[in-house]
Amino acid sequence: MENGGAYILLAVLWITYYGLHSLMASMLTKRLVASSFPLVWRYYRIVYNVVALVGAMAIFSYQWSLPPVMQASTKPWMLCLGAITIFAGLFVAGAAFYSFDKSEFLGFKQLEGRPDKGGKLLTSGLYSIVRHPLYFALILIISGYLLYSFHLSNVIFAVCTFVYLLIGTKLEEAKLVETFGRDYVAYRHKVKMLIPFLF
Repeated sequence: MENGGAYILLAVLWITYYGLHSLMASMLTKRLVASSFPLVWRYYRIVYNVVALVGAMAIFSYQWSLPPVMQASTKPWMLCLGAITIFAGLFVAGAAFYSFDKSEFLGFKQLEGRPDKGGKLLTSGLYSIVRHPLYFALILIISGYLLYSFHLSNVIFAVCTFVYLLIGTKLEEAKLVETFGRDYVAYRHKVKMLIPFLF
């Protein structure tokens, strides 16, 4: 395969991106920044979001510049199923985002200096069938995209992302247990983690 190094670089970029994402989201990093740089802390969530967005856009730009190596032939039913899966994922993402505290998610609450009380444990709506509906939405969108355009660079992105979701979810769950204690442990026993009723 020609330009094999370009695809190895793509994998390294996604692994580095997700590693940085997890590092910036960790409680240890947040506590370190909050205690060492209190004036900077109020901007942390916004910086986190900007780094995540710009980083993803830069890597996608590189990914989309690569030729579609090992491209599978796409059947009409694959295109239809892919489109349906993508739209289902977008719907789930929209419904999940609707349940969020948008001010906290985007970083405006932190910017305004309002105290973060940890929010409340969401267990209704989508959260009654899957603990991480945004991640489930991402799984749907990426799976649909693979059906729509199956080739090496997209497979690399999907594999890196799915592995990250497994690792990142475990790290996030540890934070949620720390925040909500036994309530979250009980919720975790009742509701599946990433795929409703299955996993």
